[in-house]
Amino acid sequence: MPTYEHICGNCQHEWEDIYSWKDPIPNECPECHKKGKVKRLISLPAQGVVELTGHDLQAKIKSDAQKMKSDMHKSENMYANMLGEEKYQGIQTKMDTAKRERPKIKKSRKKS
Repeated sequence: MPTYEHICGNCQHEWEDIYSWKDPIPNECPECHKKGKVKRLISLPAQGVVELTGHDLQAKIKSDAQKMKSDMHKSENMYANMLGEEKYQGIQTKMDTAKRERPKIKKSRKKS
């Protein structure tokens, strides 16, 4: 059943009621008990919350993790945020050091 919001024209008290759209609008304020001063307000429909359980939850977590992992490898900033700045800097320093210390391989020319 839908939830309706109401306001009292006498005391300005606002409240919600749950009833069928076929039922009549309440005509008495629960606060001041005046009759005939109640108006139904126009409001947006509620945004429901979906709770996942069991296999649906596992599948959602797995797909979110895979998406985050692929996004992480596409963006250097995201990669640094996921690892932590200190760990990321350590990895970058090791890679730079290894690049500099790598022995250069000389290509030998064949004499013909």
